[in-house]
Amino acid sequence: SGTARLILDGSDSYDPDGDPITWHWSFDHVPDASGSADSTSVFLNNNTDGASATSFLPDASGIYVIKLVIKDAAGLSSVADYVIAEVQDGNTPVADAGPDTQGDIGAAITLDGSGSYDPLGLGLTYNWVLGSVPSGSTLAGLDDATTATPSLTPDVGGVYVAALTVNNGFSTSTADAAYITVSSGKPMAPTAVAGPDITDAQDCLDFTLDGSGSYDPNGDALGYMWTLQSKPDGSTTDNYSMADRQSAITTFYADISGTYTFTLAVEDGTAWSAPDDLTVLVSERFANTPPVVDAGGLLEVDAGTALCSEGRPGDWECGMCSTVSVAVGGTATVEDAEGDPLELLWTTMTENMALTGPADQLETTVSITGSAAVSPGACAPNLYRMQLDATDCPQETGSSVLTLNVLCCGEVYTPDTGP
Repeated sequence: SGTARLILDGSDSYDPDGDPITWHWSFDHVPDASGSADSTSVFLNNNTDGASATSFLPDASGIYVIKLVIKDAAGLSSVADYVIAEVQDGNTPVADAGPDTQGDIGAAITLDGSGSYDPLGLGLTYNWVLGSVPSGSTLAGLDDATTATPSLTPDVGGVYVAALTVNNGFSTSTADAAYITVSSGKPMAPTAVAGPDITDAQDCLDFTLDGSGSYDPNGDALGYMWTLQSKPDGSTTDNYSMADRQSAITTFYADISGTYTFTLAVEDGTAWSAPDDLTVLVSERFANTPPVVDAGGLLEVDAGTALCSEGRPGDWECGMCSTVSVAVGGTATVEDAEGDPLELLWTTMTENMALTGPADQLETTVSITGSAAVSPGACAPNLYRMQLDATDCPQETGSSVLTLNVLCCGEVYTPDTGP
């Protein structure tokens, strides 16, 4: 049944003699899935003088051909007239199994699927099934499973899963589930399952820790705790090398090859399990691409002026410009094909250079002294070089050299002769 009825209007029918008439509706054709072929009672007020406008509820999608014949008081019948109607599925209904709930062994629990609906307002039928029951339960289904509000009486503690689908007469919804957590009178500790030992991991890559096989005999929800117990000498990993040590499935980044051991413990809100051990054998990574480093293009620096005095005719003796501080690395780039974490290192390659910023960051500062002028009125180039190294996890290094052109401009020295 449903509320979306198909409206038919034969009110323009008439008798030439003005005699009273009655309307007689019937089906000339219905879809194969319809059960209405031989029924005239589905039409509202059919076979009466009040059936000029009628309606019926389609029970299947497809083509309906509806025939109308009118009769006068003398029993004379008209030629039949026909209406063709195409009924489509419309939108799929939506099942809503209601909120998750909790209960106790032996106490009936009622579920609520009344939030289910059909976008076109069609009536719904309900079908509930028990999708999952805890170990030891003998329940096979729910009571009143074809209503909006069925019930079940749990026989053991744990988690029960009830699934609801609804049908609007044309199509069935996807299933929606409600989880019923039932307390146990005799709770038992959970069991941690860290999974089989891993023998094919590689260094400088993530590998997966999977404890999803852990379980609680009472069906209680579990909390997880992974712990790194041992690692190879030289490894800097710790528990924070896991993406999420409190997740059933997580990843761990091994920085060097060797043997790592882990334990997994789980808790059910009341008790912790005994830890389960896991051994991971990590080999050296099979292939690696060194980092690609670009320290940036030629960097020009203005060091100001230096005083020049004339010695022999045409021969100038010039001093040095002041010390300058230069920011470097602003245009530098470092890329690694494998996405490894990288160790950076800036080093100076020319005398009179000193790092004044961090050597292990992409951007830093350097102090430069000793740049000199050659003659007044001219800016002399003074070339300095620095190197940027990037080392990836397998200890392969890429390098690039940055050249700084420090310009020191000459200025004629004019002695102060006084007043």
